[in-house]
Amino acid sequence: MKKTIPALFSLLLYIGFSISPAWGQTDESYWQKKMAPYYSQEPSGYLRTNGDSIISDRKIQITDYAQDTLRAYYDYLWQPSAYNGLASFFTYAVRSGDYWQCNDYYYRSKKELRWGFFEDQQLTVPVGPFRQYYDNGQLQNNGYYKNARRNGVWEWFDKEGQLTGRVNYKDDLVYGYCFHVSNGDTNVRRLDSLGAGYSYKKLADGRTLFQGKYLSGGIKDSTWNYYDEQGRLWYTKQFVTGKQMTVVCYDTTGTVIIRDTASQPAQFKNLTRYLSRNVRFPRNLRLNISSGKIVAGFVVGRNGLVKKVKILQSLEPHFDYQVIRALKYMPKWMPAKDHGRAVDSYFIVPFTFANE
Repeated sequence: MKKTIPALFSLLLYIGFSISPAWGQTDESYWQKKMAPYYSQEPSGYLRTNGDSIISDRKIQITDYAQDTLRAYYDYLWQPSAYNGLASFFTYAVRSGDYWQCNDYYYRSKKELRWGFFEDQQLTVPVGPFRQYYDNGQLQNNGYYKNARRNGVWEWFDKEGQLTGRVNYKDDLVYGYCFHVSNGDTNVRRLDSLGAGYSYKKLADGRTLFQGKYLSGGIKDSTWNYYDEQGRLWYTKQFVTGKQMTVVCYDTTGTVIIRDTASQPAQFKNLTRYLSRNVRFPRNLRLNISSGKIVAGFVVGRNGLVKKVKILQSLEPHFDYQVIRALKYMPKWMPAKDHGRAVDSYFIVPFTFANE
């Protein structure tokens, strides 16, 4: 018997009795190859790897402590995980003189995620050099902390080792000529030592995506213009010493339209019901797994179709496959809108299973 407790972002499904024809294939290499494109050890948007510190997200929960050594486990949102079998990351730290040397790892691959020093045992006050890595072992960014603030030059790299960004910091304040490149698009800031200046972003073909002005301290001011991919004015924001005063949006003909900020697709409230009816689990495996959790992420495109389905936290390949199948073949959604125009939207949905 399958019971479902509906919830927006959480779903409790009791193992059903349906068997898919694919479950006859038990070769491990078959499932590893079949599921490989759907697994992600680095969930985009949740593990902050674009230069923003993930230190503030850490809530230390020591699970293993011996003298001056500690070990802790975390889920994909960097929240403490009581059971290391469901962890996405783990931390190993050792006292080194007056500081704690900390190493974070991807739990599954055991590859290093980040290396650095902290002043406190709670690992919240960074100090000295820091390095962060991709799941393929390539350096992602490095820099230096002083008094828990970024100072000096920080650099960012892509997964192939190419330099993609360089930012100058003084006590977390950006200054000088700074840039960051992503997918061929370049984000530039030109600021004086007090943080005043301007910023703009250009696409790979040279078109401007946005431009605006900063006052001292990196405070937005005056009119900021934003353009669409065709170079047409999309919307403007008016700032007065950092406070946003007005927003004016335009359609593709340049006519002013009513502001319509981003909203999730209306069908999301029915996702629980859809999944409870369409996710099926193998009867021959339900006795071997008493409970567990799968976390999946997917994108609803501007055309309303589901794409980029990924498993962020795996339970077992056969079970993961059924969740992926249900998500990939969902009916067309109503896309999210940002300032009056359809945009891609990203969702993360956890599924918790219990066998009775």
